Amino acid sequence: MSTAVSPLPPGRTAWARAVRSHPRLRSAAYFVLGQATWFACVLSIAHGQPIWGALTVLVLTVLHLAWLPSPAREVRFLLAATLMGGVWETLMLHTGQFTYAVAPSPAGIVPWWLLTLWLMLALQVQVLLDWLKGRWLLAAFFGAVGGALSFRGGAALGAVRFTDTATAMALLAAGWLVLMPALLALAQRWNGLQPASSSDSA
Repeated sequence: MSTAVSPLPPGRTAWARAVRSHPRLRSAAYFVLGQATWFACVLSIAHGQPIWGALTVLVLTVLHLAWLPSPAREVRFLLAATLMGGVWETLMLHTGQFTYAVAPSPAGIVPWWLLTLWLMLALQVQVLLDWLKGRWLLAAFFGAVGGALSFRGGAALGAVRFTDTATAMALLAAGWLVLMPALLALAQRWNGLQPASSSDSA
C-alpha cells in the first residue's frame, strides 16, 4: 500500500521541493539517516551522554516536518507514537528485565531519552514503513522480529542490559506484535504526507 504525496503548497523551501521530487532518493536518505541517528542515540546512551543522540533526533525532526504538506497532522502522529512508546517502555521497566546505561530518573519512570528513540522510529514510518499499512499480520511479524532485534542491538552496544535475555526477548517480541500494527494505524490516521483537510481539527 503506497501513499501518494500531495502537491507542495507555495512558499516551501528548496529543500522540501527537492525531497518531494525524488521519492527513491528520499527513501534512501531516510534509511541512512535513520540508521545513523539510531547509532548516535544508542552510543550516546551507552556513554552516559544521551543529550547528543536527542539533539540528532531533533535535527531529523525539523528536516522531516519541513517538507511535509501537513506538518500539523504529522505532529499529532509523532506525539501519539511517542506517548504510546512511553507507556510501553514504562511497563517494560517495571518487569525488572531491563537495566539502562543511564538510569531512569525518577526511578520507575521511563527515561526521557528513550522517548527520543520512539520519536526517531515514528519519523521513518510514513516514508519507510508505509508499505506495511493494511498488511497487519505482516506488520505484526515485522514488529516482533525487528523490535526485539533492535533492542538486542542496543544491548550489544552497551545501552541496556537484560536480566534474562530469553525472557526479555520474549517480552519484546510479544509486545511488538501489537505495537507495530498500532503504530501503523496511528500513522494511517494522521498522515502528514496527505494534504490538510477540515477533518484534521477533529
